[in-house]
Amino acid sequence: MKKTNQGITLITLVITIIVLLILSGVTIATLAGENGILRKVSSAKLQTDEGEEKEEIAIAYNGARTETKGELVTAEGINQQFEINGTKAVATQTGDKIKVDFETGRSYIIDSYGKIEKYDDISKYLEVGDYVNYPDKSQNKILCKVLYNDENYGVQLVAVNPVDTVTLGYNDETIPSSMESEDNSEKAKYSYNNAIKTLNNKAEIYRNPKYTEEGKARCIGSIPDNPMYESKDFIQSYAYLTTCGVNGVLKDSDDNYDKDWKQLKIIESRGIMDISKSSEYWVCSRYAALGSGASGFVIRNVSSKGILKTTKELCSATTYDKNVLGKSESCGFRPVFSLKSNVKIDSSNGKDGTNEIKAYDLR
Repeated sequence: MKKTNQGITLITLVITIIVLLILSGVTIATLAGENGILRKVSSAKLQTDEGEEKEEIAIAYNGARTETKGELVTAEGINQQFEINGTKAVATQTGDKIKVDFETGRSYIIDSYGKIEKYDDISKYLEVGDYVNYPDKSQNKILCKVLYNDENYGVQLVAVNPVDTVTLGYNDETIPSSMESEDNSEKAKYSYNNAIKTLNNKAEIYRNPKYTEEGKARCIGSIPDNPMYESKDFIQSYAYLTTCGVNGVLKDSDDNYDKDWKQLKIIESRGIMDISKSSEYWVCSRYAALGSGASGFVIRNVSSKGILKTTKELCSATTYDKNVLGKSESCGFRPVFSLKSNVKIDSSNGKDGTNEIKAYDLR
């Protein structure tokens, strides 16, 4: 009978421990869980702090508005009010946009109507390789990946798939009408020499001014912070090309593609192609394959297998017959967009989903 009682006591003790563990688990979850008391308290404090900061901005804004007798409020006027009120914040201005930075690390935007909105640096919410939908100028969403997110290049998105097909060479649609009577070799030379500009300008067709400033859309393979840069000038040092009329006329090779190409390899986006478009795409960089007998002048491209190629010649020159042949090539086009600082992210789908971008109301 004694053993039976001991068994019952042991079972009771085990059950008691299990109940206590369950209760402690419930308590921890209640305190620190996703919807726990501590999180709610922290969230409530954050909302209170942000509300107080917005109120301080509103007081300063209204004070500055009174001082200007209803005229346009400036960052300087708001800073004067901050100093009077003892507010630990600094206002800066770009155009009609006023940004207020508090010592707490939080920032706010004031639009031209006095509306105050919390401002977050977009770089905090995106990582290289994240998917983002970029609404183009026509509001068509272009599926992109984050190509860069750093202090040198800011946040730049690259279209995952080619969005269009671009033809270079003698059928290049940007060749001026004044060259209509020229032969194909002259047209191809023009297209080759202007290819970097042509490809970067193509990106402007898709640039949405709400999210990307003018000049901040480009073709993949151009210099990330200086797209129109050309590291080499016209070919000068190859005397055997003089007989073909190429020396000093066509531009030399460059390594513009290098930075983007390394970054593309990092995020492994090369193999993701849109079957409704060309699976190949242009890279905004030249390559001059120079030889004493024959030379080819190429705009780099990437094959459907993700291999960097130098096979799409726009011109070829042969010294034995002093001939320059003009060619025409078509390839896919992948734009890159640098995001404005006033862009914010709707990441409601989470890291496994595709982020949507929006812009602060700065009318």
